Amino acid sequence: MADAAQEFLDKQLSKNRFTAKQQQRLDASGGSAVVNASDGFVPEGNAYSKYGEINAAEKNAAAAAESAAPDGFYESGWRSEKDSGEIGWSDTWNEGGHFQQIKGDGPFNADYEERFNALGSTGSDVDDHGAGWKSLKDLPTMGSVDELKSLSSEWEKAGYDVRVQDIEGHDGVTEANIAVRKGSGKAAPKVVEERTPIEHSPEVKQATERVRAYEDNIMSGKTSEDIFGGYDTGLDLNSAEPPSAQATSTEQAPAKATKSFLDNKKQETKLAYNFKPKTDISYGAN
Repeated sequence: MADAAQEFLDKQLSKNRFTAKQQQRLDASGGSAVVNASDGFVPEGNAYSKYGEINAAEKNAAAAAESAAPDGFYESGWRSEKDSGEIGWSDTWNEGGHFQQIKGDGPFNADYEERFNALGSTGSDVDDHGAGWKSLKDLPTMGSVDELKSLSSEWEKAGYDVRVQDIEGHDGVTEANIAVRKGSGKAAPKVVEERTPIEHSPEVKQATERVRAYEDNIMSGKTSEDIFGGYDTGLDLNSAEPPSAQATSTEQAPAKATKSFLDNKKQETKLAYNFKPKTDISYGAN
């Protein structure tokens, strides 16, 4: 019975923890569980949508499959036999890299067709693998990174794949090269950010533990005991006897026992001596 009473009390207190408006805002943002969420909890409310999407990995996989280039289009092996090692493909410019190999973003821009057809090949590492590569421009190695980056972005957005080599004096070379070719004609998949689990800071973790300890002490009665000391009411919630028939404190219980003992002795004495009230008493003058 005691457990049932405590469960009922906990339930009632939980209902009154937030006002009606607070509860509505909480429900719209993932519910009350978000407030008490521990590390690893992934919030699902609309208020958290700016932090990413649920199951973003599935959406990213579907987008990649839809925009995938034909098999073998983005061949591997560029510069695999050089000191730099093989340079892989990327969707954007690799900051700080001496070499770049970037996929074209989306369909071809027709305005670049004539310019591309007018380009030729230099036979350098940047365009000697065939597969439609043409040299776009040669620039001094040192100090040309901004121009190379700008050209790369321009042609990439026009749907052309881009290669750049020997940026900023790699291995003592004096000339940087940039080449382009027609891309796959498909847009690179737009990466959807996935909503990450909550990760509390050390300060939040400490504050959470302190609040929980405070609430536990209130509900368990420890706080009251620390302030007022121990106090046994004598109330037994598991007893079938009505509360009014039970002792209400350790001080009242002995008093009741004493009174009951004296009452019993009075009754025994009356019965033993057969006391009877006197009935021949007269009042007034004789």
